[in-house]
Amino acid sequence: MTPEDLVLMERLCTQIKEEKNPVIFDKVLKDLLKLLEAKHLRTHPEHKEELEGSEATGFEKPSPTSD
Repeated sequence: MTPEDLVLMERLCTQIKEEKNPVIFDKVLKDLLKLLEAKHLRTHPEHKEELEGSEATGFEKPSPTSD
């Protein structure tokens, strides 16, 4: 990570730890996940196709069920 990314990550983690408003908490969490996803794609560009089209939520989209 760049020095700027590390500062941002530290700020986001601190805000997540202290945030009481669930709407703001969700936004800050998504910002952190986007930062981590960008880092992951720089490290593993071959995973880009797997992540395309997904919102940076950090959670896998549910697979369709056959019920």
